[in-house]
Amino acid sequence: MTDLYPACRQPVVEPPLLVCVSSRTTCLPRRTSVLPITTSISKGQIVRAVVDLPEDATVEDAIERLLLLSKIEQGLEQARRGETIPHEEVKRRIEEQIASWRR
Repeated sequence: MTDLYPACRQPVVEPPLLVCVSSRTTCLPRRTSVLPITTSISKGQIVRAVVDLPEDATVEDAIERLLLLSKIEQGLEQARRGETIPHEEVKRRIEEQIASWRR
């Protein structure tokens, strides 16, 4: 059985590359394909996200920030619906995935 990213059901093929949205945020896995965005964020949230970018930010920086906000909102919506995974299960999956990369 191929492991899947739970939120989007995309196969886990290789270790994800990491992308830092900005120096003030945590590094997150970057997927190699563009996934459909199923949540919406308000125009005000979009404007604030762009205004908060550093002066030397690129278009890619802005897009990554907006995708991050959208994914956070999607995760919050899933949590509100009770679509969560227990902490111990997440740890088990991560350990299994790391072990598979080492093979």
